[in-house]
Amino acid sequence: MVQPQIMKYLFSKATRAKLPLSAAFEISPECNMNCKMCYVKMTSEEMKKVGRKRTVEEWLDIAKQAQELGLLHILLTGGEPFLQKDFKELYLKLKQMGFIVSINSNGTMINEEIISWLSQSPPDVINITLYGASNDTYKRLCNNPKGLEQVKNAVNLLRSNNIKVKLNASITPYNIDDLDEMLKVAEELGVTLNPTAYMFPPSRRDESLFEDNFRLDAERAGKCTAYMEYKKLGKEKFKQKVEYIMNILKKNNKAENNEDLDISCRAGKSTAWITWDGKMMSCGVMENENLISYPFEKGFEAAWKDVVEKSKVLKLNSNCVKCEKREVCYTCGAACYDEEGSFEKVPNYLCKMTDARLEELKILYETLD
Repeated sequence: MVQPQIMKYLFSKATRAKLPLSAAFEISPECNMNCKMCYVKMTSEEMKKVGRKRTVEEWLDIAKQAQELGLLHILLTGGEPFLQKDFKELYLKLKQMGFIVSINSNGTMINEEIISWLSQSPPDVINITLYGASNDTYKRLCNNPKGLEQVKNAVNLLRSNNIKVKLNASITPYNIDDLDEMLKVAEELGVTLNPTAYMFPPSRRDESLFEDNFRLDAERAGKCTAYMEYKKLGKEKFKQKVEYIMNILKKNNKAENNEDLDISCRAGKSTAWITWDGKMMSCGVMENENLISYPFEKGFEAAWKDVVEKSKVLKLNSNCVKCEKREVCYTCGAACYDEEGSFEKVPNYLCKMTDARLEELKILYETLD
């Protein structure tokens, strides 16, 4: 496993040089669950209307081309990767090629058989999403009545075989009441839970397919974010964080000019996302036709250069730049585009969420002795 400080240094160098250090391979949108807020999952019928999955050989060829340009890390994601019959072959061959490989999974399919080969060549980390603290919540949100026990079993198997695992969580109207219990589940399993209350709009799927309440309203998301910080940090660290945030706001931290600013993330600078149907994007949550390229047709190098050039439009608009809350807001170019359909518009949802978060942080801070 590469130490975090070394990866940070490598990303810093790669971002400045516009070299692809990391890429996500979204190998399939197929999944064994049916989460109400998922923007990736498709049925086989839906997939046929869009494109085709790439073969193991095609993914390995793209990986080889990318490696020649400096690619070091690959995130295998979906859909659910372990649902794919040839996932073992792809994973092991990527490891044999020398890549650092991470996996995103819902955890429900990880069993003794998978552990038997995974433990022989462990991934850098397996990121598992926890969707609730009961099987009832899993049934309601993901249409899986055994989800929680399957995830618990997976985490225990992974940890007992010295495979690093992280737990993430997307907080929605369907599982917000489970939040405290979800934190307890993670604690009992011996892992840290990394929950988020912000969910991007379903930019990669028809929004009419989603229920109106697939995500929290902005005010509730902001309050929930503050509460999660309060619960996770502990009294002293929480107090320090709130005081730090308040100091930033007191300084009225505005940019010296009114121009748009380049985004601070690595999208289209040192990272890329390749979809199951063969599109390269700078960011996995933003499928803008003007920003994508086609590595399986053009080759990885040509597609990467294409995406780097196109990603230059990913800027934080001047209104956000001038905002005194800029440094404590979660906005980015992708959020502006997904929320408002334009990089130039202010993402109203995130403005409201930030205001609610700050107000709740103050309230929670005042409860401390």
